[in-house]
Amino acid sequence: MSLLKMKALDRSQVVLATLLLLTNATALRAQTTIAAGAVHTIAPEGLPCLTNETIVGDNPLLSVRKGCDGARSTLLIETGVTVLPLPAQATAGVTRVAQFRVDDGTGSGAGNWLPVHVAIPIKWIVRAFNDSLDPTNITGHVAANSTARLREGTWGDPTVAGRVLSEVSIQGFTHGGPNGCLSVPKGKISAAITAVKCVVGSFMKDEGDSHVDLAVVLQVGKTYNIEVDLQGDLDSPSTSVPLPGVPLVAHPRLNFESGVSGEPFGLTIDGDIRVTVGTSVGAELQELRNLIEQLRRDLESHTHEYLTGRGAGHNDAIATTGAAVLGTSASSTDSSRPPRAKR
Repeated sequence: MSLLKMKALDRSQVVLATLLLLTNATALRAQTTIAAGAVHTIAPEGLPCLTNETIVGDNPLLSVRKGCDGARSTLLIETGVTVLPLPAQATAGVTRVAQFRVDDGTGSGAGNWLPVHVAIPIKWIVRAFNDSLDPTNITGHVAANSTARLREGTWGDPTVAGRVLSEVSIQGFTHGGPNGCLSVPKGKISAAITAVKCVVGSFMKDEGDSHVDLAVVLQVGKTYNIEVDLQGDLDSPSTSVPLPGVPLVAHPRLNFESGVSGEPFGLTIDGDIRVTVGTSVGAELQELRNLIEQLRRDLESHTHEYLTGRGAGHNDAIATTGAAVLGTSASSTDSSRPPRAKR
């Protein structure tokens, strides 16, 4: 191997090592241990950004882009007009993940459980286009679905997806194309109105915001993932122009990326994720035990002075009490006290 090739190999190894270090650093920033009774906030900008993509067929004009920009998840799935009647089918998505554990402070391990509430502020802007004339909406559609969930995970590896414990749908839709465009208008005015309806009906926009709440009881010491997930899919029977024998064509587009003038679209975690951990019965009992034990120690070493004597003018003798005698609950009965004098 030449020296030049060895240097190139060394540079590639350095780049790979750097990428691994950056990935691990991002994962570590997304992990935290939260104590019982505490409220913890997680900034969304540094969360790991996991993407997925599945494309069926080899349509050259089918395009998928997905990624993250700060707290925003972006996704674009679209297809152009082909000469041949080629189908188009794709599914893609983006998932942001934060990992945490809960600690009840007792050191008892994973035997205890704590109530946990997760609050996630969300907003979204999306545009969709579909010129499919399929009245059944079975083919020629574009769809999106975003979800927040809490699931079991593996510490340090946000890609491992365990059992789902709680899940809330944020937003979702299916755009099957304009309606009523297969009817044949009788006059020129009716035809013009129908054409306008078909064009307008091809476009769809969806904007909104939501405050997502996930409430569960979690086991101490185990790892849990908070996920904000955006998924989209596109399906077209043919991306060509209408041809004999191919009456149903569609050129769908799902845009969670940007507008015509560059305005940012996407699914955004609109502020810090707030995790509130309650207290456990075991922790409260342990705290009571600690207080009782401290009172016992204070009482065992406690003495105080008082005045004693007989008659008026003689109550100036100083005496000191002895230390307290503490017995068990079984021995602390009236039988240990001196009998009262009878009157």
